[in-house]
Amino acid sequence: MAYWGGGGAAGWSGGDGHGQHGRSDGWDYDELGKVYDPAMMRRLLPFLKPFRRRASIAIAAMIVYSVTSFSQPLLMALAVREFIENGDSDGLRSISLALIGLAVVSWIAQWIQRRQTTYIGHRILFRLRTMMFDHLQRLSLSFYDREEVGRVMSRVTSDVVVLQELLSTGLVNVFADIFGLAFIVVVLFLL
Repeated sequence: MAYWGGGGAAGWSGGDGHGQHGRSDGWDYDELGKVYDPAMMRRLLPFLKPFRRRASIAIAAMIVYSVTSFSQPLLMALAVREFIENGDSDGLRSISLALIGLAVVSWIAQWIQRRQTTYIGHRILFRLRTMMFDHLQRLSLSFYDREEVGRVMSRVTSDVVVLQELLSTGLVNVFADIFGLAFIVVVLFLL
């Protein structure tokens, strides 16, 4: 139990799990792969081709979500600076309605974006899993004699789940954060 997937777990890396061969946890990244591999990301791009329209909708919804979410603090600052300090209740009411409208538009855009990316992610994973199953069926029995069952099962199940999370939420969230940060920097320079 002290070797959570490290050197003591079926001896993947040949170490003893206590830092032998310069590894502190026993994992060998040459065997298991890098944390981020750009070549692998490029290999995933053809899977997106049938979903260009949905991906475009998701990107547009992500941009709308970012703009509406990051413009709300700007409207709050405007409300404090222009309307609360001057006691203008009509202006404050209009800013309040604008904030409610932005919140509703932001929620709808996020819902559309997540719905599209989830759809795309599930369809791509279905295709990947089908291709992997077909490939495993074509492999020779000697492959299964040489390879550890845990490694094969990990590739078939765990790695595909990580890809699903990346495709359905992770990648779009990164782009949304980058776009939001760019929006904030532009607004700060304009102010």
